[in-house]
Amino acid sequence: MKVAIIEPKSQDRLIAAKYLTEAGHKVESVSDAKGMEELLLRNLPEAILLDGDLPSNGATSFVKRLRN
Repeated sequence: MKVAIIEPKSQDRLIAAKYLTEAGHKVESVSDAKGMEELLLRNLPEAILLDGDLPSNGATSFVKRLRN
């Protein structure tokens, strides 16, 4: 499964990517909503792991944009 991770903390991003990769998933990760939007234009993942506590209401705004 292709999984995209959006997590501002690099250590948390690396840990999540490591476990998902070891479980056999293809993983791409970014640190913010803007990076995720760019990633989605290149390669649509099957699942998104999103930090709900992104700065400036980033998670809420990102999910609203995905729905539209």
